[in-house]
Formats: sequence, structure tokens, C-alpha cells
Amino acid sequence: MKKKIYQTAVLFGMAAVLFCGAADGTVKDNRREIILGNETVSDSEGTAETESIVGAVEEYNTEKDGIIPYLEYSCLNDKTLRDSEFLDVAGRDLITKGMALESEELKGDFTPVVPEDCSFPEELVIIMEDIFYNSSNFLKRKEDDSYYREKIKELGSEKFKVEQEEERNRVEALFTEEQLEGCVNMYHFHLTEETDNYILVTSCMGSSHIQGINIHLMKREGDILEELYNFEAESYGDLIQYGGEFYFITWEENDALGEIEGLRIHRLNGNPQEETLCIRYLPEEYVWRPSYSIAIYSDDTPALFEQKMKRDEAIDNYVRQVEKEFAQGRYLRTDEEDTVRTEIYYGDEKDAESLKINEYWGMGYQMDIANCGLPVYVSKNREWERPGQEYLGVRFFYYDSVENNFEQLEKLSCGATQLWFKKLGGMIYICRMYHICDFNYIFNMVLLEKDGENVESTIVYSATVIPQRKFVVTEGPVYVTRLKG
Repeated sequence: MKKKIYQTAVLFGMAAVLFCGAADGTVKDNRREIILGNETVSDSEGTAETESIVGAVEEYNTEKDGIIPYLEYSCLNDKTLRDSEFLDVAGRDLITKGMALESEELKGDFTPVVPEDCSFPEELVIIMEDIFYNSSNFLKRKEDDSYYREKIKELGSEKFKVEQEEERNRVEALFTEEQLEGCVNMYHFHLTEETDNYILVTSCMGSSHIQGINIHLMKREGDILEELYNFEAESYGDLIQYGGEFYFITWEENDALGEIEGLRIHRLNGNPQEETLCIRYLPEEYVWRPSYSIAIYSDDTPALFEQKMKRDEAIDNYVRQVEKEFAQGRYLRTDEEDTVRTEIYYGDEKDAESLKINEYWGMGYQMDIANCGLPVYVSKNREWERPGQEYLGVRFFYYDSVENNFEQLEKLSCGATQLWFKKLGGMIYICRMYHICDFNYIFNMVLLEKDGENVESTIVYSATVIPQRKFVVTEGPVYVTRLKG
């Protein structure tokens, strides 16, 4: 009578109970025992006895191989990849600050860009580019005394801001409670001699817990108050006056990275839907620097770590190849459109044996990721963390030949921007690209090797990947709701 094995096991410290049942549901005498040191787990009569959890597994001969694959794969646990993810070990803040300083060094000289047919004042464009260039270090942009804040003050941002309690009470009396809901900033100015103009900056939390910011331009002529237009923004913004005209300045965000990449200027004297200028400071080419200082995040001395990084010429040659492929940022940043996903980079896994995991995860590529003879199926997909912001979803599976399906190794995870595999000298290396801050990344190669019951990880190469940048200026419409006038 054909036997079916039911597995109801939980790894790492949980008792495993295995039932060998016949087709009619009766329990046969041929029972299986898993001995974990002093612990004996018996499936006979559905009972289990436990004392302590230590030791190894006594195998049981069955009609099929892979009867308890989850035990074989227990060496690939939640520390297998995370131990070598030094970002959290060393502290992301420390790494981020170091890379921000390195980014300032490598970004290049200030080179303003003004399109020939630009309708905005050339001097204003250069001023805005200078502001962003000198405050592009994200550490500065978060603070009130940044270069940006100083220059914006010089352009009169605080002159038009309604902050005094008496004046604010007077201005608020002009609007309804609905109009003032979520108001965080308020400006009063005159587009013409006959009108009083106001800007209300409102903020609200959407259903998906994403902050929404709206800029409302109001006009008051006599006793008539009306809203001319409103538009969505990615920051609260600032009102300035230059050359007799009024402009509203907001930050421009790269949604895919969740980082600020530039400024947007809205001309308020003209057509607000058409007269906008976006200044972005984007990567032109990435510079790779071997990072021997990463040794402080491992157990090695800097000298030993440097020696390890240079020990294999094949690794060095492969890194040069990857450098060229990533140089233009093809696999590092997304298109301007939020709906376009960053292309996934593949290494040798693309040429490995593959099987379809399921409809969502698609193909899984078989790789011996720990160089220990255990085939793991790796599947990669782009996923959305929030609207517009993406990340690389990587899942690891093993094939259960008893149940004839794929089971996910849920504790095996890695939060990288790109992850792929390369076989060199008969060994499989895991290659990972981490986004750190702004457009800055860290690349490393990790070698996994089984040592007894554990899998040890060694960082064999690490580099910072930082761009030289250039200004990209585009003039044109932004999403605006035209109301009146």
C-alpha cells in the first residue's frame, strides 16, 4: 500500500512531528524517529516526547529521496545572508555619512546648464542650480540652516510668509474651515496692484499613509476671494520674488529611490500649468572605488581584508566587467515615469537550470548558493514598497520531491537593490548592490561555504559606487488643476 508522508515541522528549536500513514488513514508500525541529542520525537500514535533540543538528525530510509528537505536546508537560516549584510552591523548612519562626504568629493565641479530656448531668467536658473549643487548633500538639505535655506531667505521667502499671530488670524478669517484644513504654511503677496494674493500649503495623509501636499493660489479682489489653481508638490516649498515676478520653489523627488534629485520652479505671474521649470542633478557616470575600509565591518584587519580582495585575479577581472555594465546607471535608477521598473540584472543564474515556481514569481533558477551541494531555486521580481517606490524582491525556494511542489526558504532573505550570482573557479559568488543614500551605492561579492552544520560568509570584494553628476533642465507642464481665471 502506497505510503504518504505528512510533514508538519517547524525549524530552529521547534519539535518536528512526522506521520507515516497508510492510504486508509491507519498508522503502520514502521515509525520514524528524529533524534536531536536527548530529544526523541515519535510519530507513532501521533504522540511526541521532548526533553531538550541539541544534536543531529538520524536519517530514515524511505522510498523517495528528499523526504525531509527542510532539515537538509536548515543550514540556510536567517543569518546566512544577513550576517554579511554589514550595513546594519556597522550602522547605516555611519556608512551614510561617509558616503555622503565621498559623494561631495566625486560629484564634479559646478557646471550650470541653461537651455537656449528657456523662458525663465538665465540668472534665476543658475542661482537655483547653485543652491541645489551646494545643498545636494542630503545631510544639509534636512536642516534649517542649510545653504538652500540661506539663499532662499535672500530671495525674500520669509518676507511674504504669514507667521505673526495677529496677521495670521486676520488672513485665516478670509477662508473657510474646509480651505484651511491641513494648512501648514501661508503666504500673502501682490501679483498686481489691484489684487491680494495668497498661497495656502496644505498637507494631508492619504488612505495609503502617504503624505499629500497641495499648493493653492488664491486671489482676492475687493470682497471676492477665489482660488485660481492648485497643484501637487513633493515639499512645502517657498515663495520668492525675482526680477519683479513671483515664483514658487519646491523639491523634486525621485520616487523610485525616495530621494530628492532637484528643484521645480513655478512661475506665478503667468500660466502656472505651462510655465514650470524642473532642474534635476542626475548621475552622468558612476565611479567605482574599492572599499578596503569595509574591513571594519568584518573580523579582518584592513591589511588582511585588502589581501583577500586581491587574492583572485578572476574576481578583479569580473568586477571590471560589471563596472562597465553599471557605469551609465542602467540597473541603478529608474525612468522618470513611476510606472517603469528598473531592469533586473542577471548573472550566471540566467543560464542555469530553471523551473516555474508559480504565476507570480515565474521562473526559479537553480544555484548552489552555499557551495555545499544543496540546490536552491532563486526567483527575482520588482515590487512596489509604496506607489512609485520600488525594490527588488528576491525569494529562495527548494523543491520538495515528496509533495511535488516548491517550498519557500522564508528565513533566507536579502534586501539589496540588485542581487545576482557568478561562478568563478568552481565556486558560486553572490553579488549585491545596496542603495545607501542619494544616488550612492555599495557593491560587494560574498562567498558562502558550509562549515560543519553552519554556513560561513566571507566578503571577498567591496566597492563604493558613486556618480559624477550633471544638471538636466526641462521646461513644461506639471500636474495642475485649473480652477478659474
